[in-house]
Amino acid sequence: VNVTSVNSFIGCILLKIDLPINGEYTLLFINQNLHREFYATQDCQGLSIFEHSGIIKSMKKKVVCAGTFDHLHKGHINFLKQAKALGDELIVIVARDDTVKRIKGFLPTHDERLRRNSVEDTGIPDIVVLGNLDTDLFQILEVLEPDIIALGYDQRVSEEEILKRFPTCKIVRLSPFHPEKYKSSYYRNNHNP
Repeated sequence: VNVTSVNSFIGCILLKIDLPINGEYTLLFINQNLHREFYATQDCQGLSIFEHSGIIKSMKKKVVCAGTFDHLHKGHINFLKQAKALGDELIVIVARDDTVKRIKGFLPTHDERLRRNSVEDTGIPDIVVLGNLDTDLFQILEVLEPDIIALGYDQRVSEEEILKRFPTCKIVRLSPFHPEKYKSSYYRNNHNP
């Protein structure tokens, strides 16, 4: 493959590969900070890259959920499965360490990369990303353009505020899964360093 714009792929992850049509492959890349998407097509001339303009849109129903996911437990797994069942593609946003500190007043036990990897290792989400470092927690949703936003039963997020900014989104509050046993605070309080 003749890649002339290698810099376009630095920091990108491959999301999907479409089957060849007329000898062309279409690949969708997204950078890890979710600021830009690139489509690349390969034909006999090599690889050509163009930035996603919004014209090409997936017909899949996209579900987004977010959380800290510290001390990943069965409650988190159930949360992810419920969210996944709402659509065709599940994107999970894992909160940054600094965001958790700012909102909850303490750092998570496990750092953001480990927490992201743990969620990814469940095999439930299609895509797992780290949240923005910006104080606007909803900014990343403008890039992801979800059809459905899945909220945990105990997430302190205003559904009204989300709907004001994303009026075409459906908001679903998920059911708890044995919260008397599976709660991150329980694991954090009983954590032996």
